[in-house]
Amino acid sequence: MAGCTSAAAAVVRRHASLTSLPSACEGLRAGQLDRVVATVVTEAADHGRKVQRRHLAAAASARLAVLLKAAQREREAAARKRHGQPSPGRPPALRAGGPASGYTIPVGLAALAAWLLTASAGAYLAFGWLARGDLRRSLTSGRWRSPPVILLHVGLAVTGLLTWIGFLASGWPPVAWVATALLLPVLGLGMATLLSAIPDADARPAVTGGSRPPVLVIVLHGGGATVTLLLALLAAIAAH
Repeated sequence: MAGCTSAAAAVVRRHASLTSLPSACEGLRAGQLDRVVATVVTEAADHGRKVQRRHLAAAASARLAVLLKAAQREREAAARKRHGQPSPGRPPALRAGGPASGYTIPVGLAALAAWLLTASAGAYLAFGWLARGDLRRSLTSGRWRSPPVILLHVGLAVTGLLTWIGFLASGWPPVAWVATALLLPVLGLGMATLLSAIPDADARPAVTGGSRPPVLVIVLHGGGATVTLLLALLAAIAAH
């Protein structure tokens, strides 16, 4: 039971879900599997307010559905044995010798990876923009029409990223929805930043100094933001 509990707790702490019965849980009786699930769920929901604890307990139970189904099958097998009925074989996905880990990459961590990649591309654009002196030339030429836009864009993006990390640490669905909602104005402000930074055709040499914008990084930044929004939305839905 100790090995089974440790394996199940490790999955829940990573906000993943069991897709097959861990080898440490093979051979446990229904009551033992029930105690494993109860122990892991209690550990996962031992902090926060009452509503948050209920959400955490429900999420942990859903991630351990394989153990609950295995316990149910063991009870059914024991009942058939008492009545002299033959016991059917286990489904292939739960037999020994299947996948060693049975874990999948949680969509929440995938969204975090996409978010960090997008932020890295944005940081590259910002530092390159400052290093080329585009800010000074834009201000002196009077053609940078919305100076607060880029600052608000960066501020909301960082706030959303920190909120998403808070969701991964707490597992509380409302935090995921707040972080996902913050992505919408971030995308809008990012588009506004791009449009406001495009100089007029007759003023391009004065504003850009003849340097070409990093188109590939801009595309990566915009595409990464879109992928991040989709993954965050899926993770927020799956958190319930």
